[in-house]
Amino acid sequence: MIQAPTLVPPNAARPFVIETDASDLVLALFFCKEVTMVNCTPLAFESKKLSSAERNYPAQERELLEYPHALRSWRCFIEGVALTRCIRIIIHSKYFRSQRKPTPRLTRWIAEMGI
Repeated sequence: MIQAPTLVPPNAARPFVIETDASDLVLALFFCKEVTMVNCTPLAFESKKLSSAERNYPAQERELLEYPHALRSWRCFIEGVALTRCIRIIIHSKYFRSQRKPTPRLTRWIAEMGI
């Protein structure tokens, strides 16, 4: 039987996990606490409707927009503790660093995330 997830308070003893997904209209963010390498206990969910300007971003930048938003949203929980996984962030950080002349927006995100 399927049950709705139960949110739990954060505990710094276990690593945090941030999972994200972006569509053409909205960002979806999932913040959880790792129980095992496979299972996570949800701490928070968030979504953000993209503005008309953000909808015009290239697909890679729309996907990258999730991370600064997640880090700003859950900064009080994750500042000073290690994130075990930020799904896809490693792939995207390679994209960040491979840009010869990054746009001002990408430069701002790189500085904000410390990549």
